[in-house]
Amino acid sequence: MRPSPEEALNPAVLEALEADMGADTVVQLVTAFIGEAAERLDLLTKAVGAQDFSEIEREALALKSGAGMLGATRLYRAAEQLELACLAGDHGRALEIVRAMPKIALSSCKALSARYHLGR
Repeated sequence: MRPSPEEALNPAVLEALEADMGADTVVQLVTAFIGEAAERLDLLTKAVGAQDFSEIEREALALKSGAGMLGATRLYRAAEQLELACLAGDHGRALEIVRAMPKIALSSCKALSARYHLGR
């Protein structure tokens, strides 16, 4: 079953990872991703300040990869749209998406944290 666009996570992706790798390994991946997402958002902010759209595209790809692996569908879609906007040279759209990324990333990270009872 595919998640609706409003859902932050696709539980089927996480369940498949848990079955393949074990829950403890998935918790480690989620913990690493949450830290990495914060770093990537900082790098995005710096790249925007420098108007470095190649760097924005690279950071979007990195976020997209991690989010996709962990079933963070909303963040995956936003990062994919950011990457595509950069590749198309649509800098206005890219900047619009970057402004929305912190809220989307926070929502995804909170959902992952809640699922795995992190930070409690």
